[in-house]
Amino acid sequence: MNQVNTVANKKYEVIFEGEKYIKNNDGWRRKDFTIPRQNIIVKLNKLLEDVFLKEVENSNYTVEELIKKADIEKNSKNFVIAERYIKKAISKSPENLMLYAKLCSFLRELGKPEEALAETEKIKNYKNSALSISRAGAMCDLGRYLEAKKEIAPILASGSTRSKEYAFFIVNRIKKEAPELYERSDLFE
Repeated sequence: MNQVNTVANKKYEVIFEGEKYIKNNDGWRRKDFTIPRQNIIVKLNKLLEDVFLKEVENSNYTVEELIKKADIEKNSKNFVIAERYIKKAISKSPENLMLYAKLCSFLRELGKPEEALAETEKIKNYKNSALSISRAGAMCDLGRYLEAKKEIAPILASGSTRSKEYAFFIVNRIKKEAPELYERSDLFE
């Protein structure tokens, strides 16, 4: 039998399959403070999803607090709730491009690359490296490798070193999954 207790300081205690689990800002832990397996974390998040959704809905956090809450949920592999926090942050600060990069990433984690691209389509040309890299990842998820290659090209040409490092993850994925896009047979002609 599963039991849910919500503590005022946003600490959640759950008895699941006869074992006690605790969730706070550090994520899920067993009563002995060890981290549960990923499949258990997913089940625990699903068990408390309605509680978490109500918390998001009733929250009156600042944009910074919403981002922090989204990151906490992301680290707990609770992407449904992370997405909701970021969407709420976007409603308060629609000009913040980093929020769209996070939204795109969360939607990809939820297996929704098409939605990730749709949600970020209107702001794709604002020259934000994190957003472009996440969008390119979504394009790869959909098998749209040529578009992904074009999306990251400006970052490879002039982005920061850190941005280029992340962009090369996309390049390597494209080379693995669509190597013909990087073959250069014309070099020897």
